[in-house]
Amino acid sequence: MRKSKLMAIVMFMVFILAAGCGQSDSGGSSASNDASKGNVQTGNKAEQAKKSNFDPTKPVTLNVLWSGPESQFNERVLSEAVKKRMPNATFKMFPIGDGVQEMIASGVKLDVMNVTTQNLEEMKELGLTTDMSGLLKSTKFDMSRFKPDQIEIMNKIGGGTQIISVPGKSYWPYTNYALAYNKDIFDKFGVPYPKDNMVWEEVIELGKRVTRLDGGVQYVGLGIGAPGKIREQNMLSFIGKDGKVDLSNPLYSRIFDVWKRTYSEINQGKNGTNVFVKDKIMAMFAGNIRTTLLENATRQKDELPNWDMVSYPYFKGQPFVSPTTRGVYALASTSGNPDAAMELIDALLSKEVADTIMDQFMNPELEKKNIKALEMPENTFLPDKYDSIGANLLGKKLNQMTKENLDVNTTLRQLQDEMQKAYDEAKTTGQ
Repeated sequence: MRKSKLMAIVMFMVFILAAGCGQSDSGGSSASNDASKGNVQTGNKAEQAKKSNFDPTKPVTLNVLWSGPESQFNERVLSEAVKKRMPNATFKMFPIGDGVQEMIASGVKLDVMNVTTQNLEEMKELGLTTDMSGLLKSTKFDMSRFKPDQIEIMNKIGGGTQIISVPGKSYWPYTNYALAYNKDIFDKFGVPYPKDNMVWEEVIELGKRVTRLDGGVQYVGLGIGAPGKIREQNMLSFIGKDGKVDLSNPLYSRIFDVWKRTYSEINQGKNGTNVFVKDKIMAMFAGNIRTTLLENATRQKDELPNWDMVSYPYFKGQPFVSPTTRGVYALASTSGNPDAAMELIDALLSKEVADTIMDQFMNPELEKKNIKALEMPENTFLPDKYDSIGANLLGKKLNQMTKENLDVNTTLRQLQDEMQKAYDEAKTTGQ
């Protein structure tokens, strides 16, 4: 794993050095030569050292495509940190849920895009992405604020020849995925707490030990949120080298087996986060716990179970990485103010904004928990254009398998056929 991360950084630096030989007129096709020479600085020094054509004294309006809630837009884009650097700028939020094609048809000229890596595929199709390399070089954009896995995924997105987006998180060491557990349930039955670095098979066996009927209450040992995330954790594509749907990788069988065993041997469908958070009869929950537990650790401490967490489970023999939903910032090809747009992106990824986000996240109760569990490296999975179609079918098929008690091999064969049909239809209709 360390070797692959090191290779990702080396590849990135080689790309930057090679790209520095040429530039384009607006975004440029070259990345930062300064970064390849080790001249990238960090924190405030890097921000002070940057050279930009942006003039903060001139009024400018930027149209920002935003994938998060309006409250998040207000907290970040309208923050004091951004105002300080762009005092005469006005920002208009365009929710991605309103439909990007409709925005374009109505004449909206986007400047900055805040989207997920999957959304970015649609932006590519619509011609809204552009190579940011030239501006990243001229502004001495600080790449040291990102983790190696973020740099690796940035390379993948650009195909190794361009940089069309930068990571949406900076100075951020944590994943949102963990295995949360109810300490009271484990104490009640005298079962040892889970530990960091457990594999899925160990978690299932532990879950069986705390799945009990006691005092008329049925306690369930384990719930799993969004099982498709286990596929992303293991960086499994639905498409084989021949361009056809291929689910023959043995890891697919292991994922389906984990889901089936958890259902049949442990929770019988009592799988949601509410069973853990509100009903308090679930011993462990594996999934994205940011909104349900991490952010509410102090605010709702009297309503939450007596909980802690360990690292998200993984498969033996596979990389120790967590699932993730990656956000990115990208300069829109339609921007009439690329320098101002890059100034906004740089400000949103500044240490000041990152510290504000960290202060909001790291509440007093959360500091008492096993925070190291959240320092699990994130995977570098990059979904393709049609990935969401397959992911949707996978979720439905997993539920069908458990309800109808289908065997894993039959379920995978059916799913492969259904996916291929859906992919072919999507390609035919151009969706």
